[in-house]
Amino acid sequence: QLLSLIPCIKPRLYSIASSGLMHPTTIQVSIVNFRWPTPQTKKWRNGLCTQYLFGLEPEERPYVAVTCKKGLLQFPSDPSKPMVMFGLGTGLGVFRAFVQEREFLAEQGVTLGRAHLWQACRHQFKDFVYNDEIKTCMKKPGGVLEKHHPAFSHDQKEFITIPYLMDHEPERISMIVRDEDVQMFYCGPAYGIPQAIMDSCQQALIKTGVFAPKQAAEHMELVKKNWFVECFSA
Repeated sequence: QLLSLIPCIKPRLYSIASSGLMHPTTIQVSIVNFRWPTPQTKKWRNGLCTQYLFGLEPEERPYVAVTCKKGLLQFPSDPSKPMVMFGLGTGLGVFRAFVQEREFLAEQGVTLGRAHLWQACRHQFKDFVYNDEIKTCMKKPGGVLEKHHPAFSHDQKEFITIPYLMDHEPERISMIVRDEDVQMFYCGPAYGIPQAIMDSCQQALIKTGVFAPKQAAEHMELVKKNWFVECFSA
């Protein structure tokens, strides 16, 4: 009876961070070890599930209950169209899978559109995951990944975000989003960031003289048909 009063653990949802084409028999995920200080004692606590997962040894081949569901962000059906990806924190994981998918398709001779990846994390030397993989992908033939744009928010006095970087590269942004068929993806916490990204795109079109303000707004409405967003709690 006592155990019946304890609620069941809620499932944790993690984005798959690997391509099913490149890794057909395994699933890789990106998980952060969630730690926080208690308000009263300031003692550090660990997330229940992440602490358990981080304590496992791969060679022990532990059993973990897993259910796979179709996510909001799906790899585009037409990879020849330009693609822009925005990943914050562990939101980068799903785009690691996208880049792997593009790498596999390039090896099969499939024509790929240009692809840019914007990544945001707190610290370069603590949170800059998959950096080596991304650098390798940019060197791959077939246009797997044209450019990677990292933003480290807490490594300097000024708070650097993805929209901040975009506002300082209007020519690059307008060159990408002037194509109304561009496919844009965002994965990360909300905090108004998806809208800030779209605002930066619109301002880039205006700053570079591609469109007047009214036409830029109309163009971004067309772009939004291929704007896919998945937000999670930070």
